[in-house]
Amino acid sequence: MLNRLGCHISSVSVFVFLSLALVTKSGYSYGAAVLFLSGLTLLPRIHRLRLDARDLSLIALLGFYFLILLADVVLHDMPVRELDRPSRFLLVIPALLFLLRYPPIAGFFWGGLAFGAIMAGIWAFDQKINQGVLRASGFTHTIQFGNIGMLMGVLCAAGISWAWQQKLRGIWTLLLIAGVIMGAMTSLFSGSRGGWIGIPFILLVLYQAYAGQFGKKLMYGAIVSVIALFILAWMIPSTGVKQRVNHVSQDLQLYFEDNNPNSSVGLRLEMWKGAWQIVPERPLFGWGENGYHERKQQLIEDQQINPAIEPYDHLHNEFINALVMRGVIGLAGLLLLYLGIARLFSSGKNGPPESRAYATAGVLLVLCYIDFGLTQVFFNHNSGAIFFPFVAAMLWALYRQSEKRNSGVIGSALYR
Repeated sequence: MLNRLGCHISSVSVFVFLSLALVTKSGYSYGAAVLFLSGLTLLPRIHRLRLDARDLSLIALLGFYFLILLADVVLHDMPVRELDRPSRFLLVIPALLFLLRYPPIAGFFWGGLAFGAIMAGIWAFDQKINQGVLRASGFTHTIQFGNIGMLMGVLCAAGISWAWQQKLRGIWTLLLIAGVIMGAMTSLFSGSRGGWIGIPFILLVLYQAYAGQFGKKLMYGAIVSVIALFILAWMIPSTGVKQRVNHVSQDLQLYFEDNNPNSSVGLRLEMWKGAWQIVPERPLFGWGENGYHERKQQLIEDQQINPAIEPYDHLHNEFINALVMRGVIGLAGLLLLYLGIARLFSSGKNGPPESRAYATAGVLLVLCYIDFGLTQVFFNHNSGAIFFPFVAAMLWALYRQSEKRNSGVIGSALYR
């Protein structure tokens, strides 16, 4: 009875988290809060949980990254409120324990993901085409909206392997394909072109994971379909895709030939130019936010960088931002988080179809965040800081459950 109730709680929470993530204000918070609070009930009995070395490794990666962010706040004398977003990496640990103890029903995860992507795509279409906004943004920042929508579509693509094993495989496959298309539409209508940089690598991961299961011809056809979708969006003026891509070359010309950084690309290049000047001055622990802003102001006053970047509080690159704010220690912690989680999931890339779906989705989650981080500090936004650790926890719990099911071990074996 308790097992069934726990699984229902985790299943509904996962579905709510994913389906509402982009279509209600802070939609991702509701499911996350229930998972966290439910996980707290397990802490007095944590010694009874059967956690293997990989489970502990994931917990350690999340906890260590939080400690690095905590050290940043302490060392640079920042206010306690700066721990708000970093706290997600700590708060997810009880949620992970609850998900491992009571794994959600797989259909609630994939269904929530697909519905979330579909509803985001519909909303992006309405904002862009019907309301005539320049870039669809939902309730959040435009880049966050477009990139998380794209990520949800990418994860739906990874789930098709799971769908193909279900009794209602036709319905599940069509639902996830719709999620892929609408997730892509969210990205295109938001004009979040930074996310498009990683598309070739995403397609490569999907091809390597599923060419053996679905056949090379089908995978080639899927890749061609993605390219055709992008070309179609390029050809339709109302999508704004062609304009967004053309702006890149215009921005580069403006920056390098006219020495004018007043563009999306130019401002980023000017920020990064300033960053590389100050990194050697405090390489180990970085400048912290206040120290960075003060040093940036000095560079502006010395006319070493353009004053146009003065209003921006981060460097629009996750890795450069970590290096400047938290030094080599901070950058190493970020890389360890990404590469460590990718390594945990990659061990299942050759497993049975269900396990492979979760493993591939886990790798793609990391890959997409690395991609998004090239032009945006994704963890500086609530949506980015909560989506990564909680979705990683969901995928890991489902992956571990599929391993046990394939080996004939029932889920209750996670508890003594």
